[in-house]
Amino acid sequence: MVMVVSVIAVLVVLFAAVYRIIRAAEATKVADEIITGTLERVTLRTDYLRTGSERARDQVRAKHEKIGKLLKSASVRFTGSEDKKTIEALMKGHESIGKNFRAIVENRKITGPHDRSAELSAEIEDRLLSQLNMRVYETVLLGGGLQKSSEEALVSAIRLAGGGIAFVLLLAGTVSLINSRIMDRAITDRIQKLRDGAVVIGGGDLNHRIDLAGDDEFSDLSATFNTMTAKLRVSYEDLGKKIEERKRAEEALLREKQFFESLFHNVPGPAYVFGEDGRFVRWNRYYQAVLGYSPEDMAKLSVLESVAPSDRKKVASEIERVFREGYGAIELQVLTVDGKEIPFYCMGACMVIENTRYVIGVGIDVTERKKAEAGILKLNEDMAARNIELEFLNKELEAFIYSISHDLRAPIRSMANFAKFLVEDYSDKLDKQGHDYLTRINRGAETMTRLIVDLLRLSKISRQEIIPAMIDLSKMASSIAEGLRETNPERNVAFSIQQGLTADADARLMEIALSNLLGNAWKFTSKKEKAHIDFISFQQDGKTVYCVRDDGAGFDQDHVEKIFWPFQRLHADIEFEGIGIGLSIVERIIHRHGGRIWAEGDVGKGATIYFTLK
Repeated sequence: MVMVVSVIAVLVVLFAAVYRIIRAAEATKVADEIITGTLERVTLRTDYLRTGSERARDQVRAKHEKIGKLLKSASVRFTGSEDKKTIEALMKGHESIGKNFRAIVENRKITGPHDRSAELSAEIEDRLLSQLNMRVYETVLLGGGLQKSSEEALVSAIRLAGGGIAFVLLLAGTVSLINSRIMDRAITDRIQKLRDGAVVIGGGDLNHRIDLAGDDEFSDLSATFNTMTAKLRVSYEDLGKKIEERKRAEEALLREKQFFESLFHNVPGPAYVFGEDGRFVRWNRYYQAVLGYSPEDMAKLSVLESVAPSDRKKVASEIERVFREGYGAIELQVLTVDGKEIPFYCMGACMVIENTRYVIGVGIDVTERKKAEAGILKLNEDMAARNIELEFLNKELEAFIYSISHDLRAPIRSMANFAKFLVEDYSDKLDKQGHDYLTRINRGAETMTRLIVDLLRLSKISRQEIIPAMIDLSKMASSIAEGLRETNPERNVAFSIQQGLTADADARLMEIALSNLLGNAWKFTSKKEKAHIDFISFQQDGKTVYCVRDDGAGFDQDHVEKIFWPFQRLHADIEFEGIGIGLSIVERIIHRHGGRIWAEGDVGKGATIYFTLK
């Protein structure tokens, strides 16, 4: 009877201990799932921030809801007063994480990728991410506290089980000794084996097995012991894995913290944090080096004390705006410890940590920019003076060219008139050579007259006011082509003019340019029985390129750099008449429209002139 009671007591203690162990293991599992879920939520959140996809956002929300359910489940499994406080803190942190993530999502909805406030949105998102990271770090730490509490409960249950069983078995052993005269020695040995096995298991050796052969209560009890220790060993292994995962998570959080600390201190410019009282609470090495204060003096320094007295009023106003609106930027003079003033452009954003508002800011040294601005201002002043001088010189040049052209025209006109008189009055007295001389004189006078007219035109084009308007280049080119046909109707020339070509340009100047380009093409195809002249356009690097192309005489591409020089000709006068200024006029017109012009050619195969307009 005593043996039966002892066995029942052992089973009661055993089942009570197993129940406590299972409860502790379940609590540990919940704590592990809270930490694991928190880290998985960080991974999903990172994926959402990288891709911005709705799927990633929904995964974050689903994981967030699952963690909330786990926290509710934990409030049932953890009944200690300290555990209750930890769970309450986890609940608050969970709500804060949800609000911050929703704020990030809303912030991304209201700000487009090309919005002018994209930089502000990025600053807000960085601030929210910083708060999220702090909450995640707190969640992992609090979850670790729950893990530790559940592990302690598990160890306590195991020890209680071992001690209780040892105590009951010890009691049973004592009763067995009292009844040793009645009980068989074999029963005593079996109890001793159970006792020894329980002590070994209670000492933490979960690989130990109690081997009692037979088909009685002792063998059943040993089998129960073995089953219990097997379950405990599995729970311990799972617990070890969870602890290892938690350590890795803590190490990852520590690395992240170290990364942000390194980023803060090594950013190439001043970085600082100050509170609503205006005192610095954090600063990087760069800012301390700029100011020249020791760390102790920096801790006592206020923001306004670190700027020039002339800037303190506007800096105070900007700080109020940052706390009120969340962001601000200002250009100011930083005051160093030795009284030196250094120009900086500073930007700051408001952030809230544990219900306390701070401003985090960065600065950029604009000393070189100030010097550059002063240099630019000086250059602008010099340029204005140069422009006035250039305008005066242009007027003098215009007067000079007009005077020279007027002075040259009179003798040339006289020379041409006298040559005409000779032909009319003394033609019968001149021989063939004399007539040839007179023909050359007339041709030279005409060439000189055209040269003076083209020089005046080139001069006027450089100063003529641009009056832009939308013009139909196709229609203009067709009209010019028709005029060319009328000058020599017997020629067989096929014009191909692309329809719908338009440009925002000066109509008078563009007509001069097209007349020169199409006229050159007409002239240099005069040796061909059947010629082709094209006026087309195409797109290149996002710009419209116009071109006039012919299949006439062409030119040597090695001399292409001379083609736009005034009075430079690649063909002899005996082949094609001209003075070599037409393409110079065209180049001047295209440059005045903000475009560029270039040429390609091949001897005997034609030439193509390309140009663009702004």
